[in-house]
Amino acid sequence: MTIASSYSSIEVSVRPQSGRSLLRRFADFLAEGRRRKASAALARYLHDHRHSLAPEVRAKLERRLIDS
Repeated sequence: MTIASSYSSIEVSVRPQSGRSLLRRFADFLAEGRRRKASAALARYLHDHRHSLAPEVRAKLERRLIDS
């Protein structure tokens, strides 16, 4: 996209050096925020319900938290 004025022309690229479009970067930004919220919610749940969960369930949830 080029924006032209009577004094100069400015080249504005919607594709950065990495090749990802602006829309893709925005979608990635939103998805990352959701992943962080999900990880925080899982950590809170594990903290609050640690003693009421079966050991194998607790271990699975802790692994999922570490992997995220």
